[in-house]
Amino acid sequence: MRLKSFHAANMAEAMTAVRAELGEDAIIVSMRDEEGGVRITAAIEPAFEPIDREADDTQAKLNLSSFHLLPEVDHTEALADLLYRHSVPARMADEMIGAAIHHSAAPDLKSLLVDVLAQLLPFDAAAPGGDKPVMLVGPPGVGKTLTTAKLAAQAHMDGRRVMVFTTDTVRAGGVEQLEAFTKVLGVPMAAAETGGALRDGVDAVRGEMDLILIDTAGFNPFHMPDIAELVTLIKSLGGLNAIDAVLVLPAGVDAAEAADIAGVYQKLGIKRLIMTRLDCARRLGGVITACLTGPFQLLALSQSSRVADGLSPLSPESFADILLSPPKGAS
Repeated sequence: MRLKSFHAANMAEAMTAVRAELGEDAIIVSMRDEEGGVRITAAIEPAFEPIDREADDTQAKLNLSSFHLLPEVDHTEALADLLYRHSVPARMADEMIGAAIHHSAAPDLKSLLVDVLAQLLPFDAAAPGGDKPVMLVGPPGVGKTLTTAKLAAQAHMDGRRVMVFTTDTVRAGGVEQLEAFTKVLGVPMAAAETGGALRDGVDAVRGEMDLILIDTAGFNPFHMPDIAELVTLIKSLGGLNAIDAVLVLPAGVDAAEAADIAGVYQKLGIKRLIMTRLDCARRLGGVITACLTGPFQLLALSQSSRVADGLSPLSPESFADILLSPPKGAS
């Protein structure tokens, strides 16, 4: 199957381009409005060449080996509809549909989606932690503090020794919010106003704790002084090789914004991602877009605002189930 996208000022012009390029037998895979016009993704099957009945058996076998037999059901169009429902941008949707073409014999839509996700995204990433301090970074208000509390609660309930630091000392209530969580858990917490103070605090407990978590202040990814401050903070702990830096973004973020934000952090060398507020999101185009920008390792999703609910680890199968589930609030 040959797949190609066409962009034009209107539907009539786009369809004319499809017919001119792919012919009258082209199959429309997806259609959507875009800034400045419309985009159509279409596909065409290879031409069928019948076997020469008079040829000898050897030649007939050679001809037969060149056939591309189609499955009875091709779920690529259903995948295109699903991506459209989640408001996945055309460029990302085309990448996923292109990957799906190689798995068009999948028995159902979920199997096809699982194959595409496994092909395009790294899901075999280790959970946050290990022997490195975990630093949660991201724009203001994305849920870093709650995510820190959830990670601390999970580790504490598993019997691990946990230490929490916060550098969010300027925002009103930033320290108090995290302190309220850690007191309930019985987990020690310390505030660090500078990179040097954070380094000294981490060094003092390194080797004594099974998990060190660092909740950072919100950094505007489009404001260079903020990015410079984040880079300085990371360098104070020895750079990205010495820590596990994880980007936190809300699941309902606009796809275009997600791409821009993820692009900034990807350029910094951060390639691990936790998505929050899944319970408040109906369309996950932002999640998909952020993941494909990099690509990022999607570690987990936060599906509620309750600390006790923890974070849900992800695999291609579980992420496919989330994408295929009916929109929240749908009857």
